[in-house]
Amino acid sequence: MTREDILSNYEVRDGHIVSPDKFEGEWLYAPYFYEDSLNGTWDENRDGILYCVPSFEEHKLFPELKGKRFIHLYEDAYGFVHVY
Repeated sequence: MTREDILSNYEVRDGHIVSPDKFEGEWLYAPYFYEDSLNGTWDENRDGILYCVPSFEEHKLFPELKGKRFIHLYEDAYGFVHVY
């Protein structure tokens, strides 16, 4: 999934997805990292939250990641994805 895929499939305002769906209210990079997390290579902390270290290429793809060393992700009981 690329930035262009996300922008063509979701309505984004001020870097956040506003389309009604499981990513609503999250940063535009949420679908990218959610899809990536499904490959089973992310680590899991003691609270069951998945995390990864974004690569240099991912920082270039998503300038919104500036200053972020880790991406944390979880899906709640209602199916909404939260990325921070």
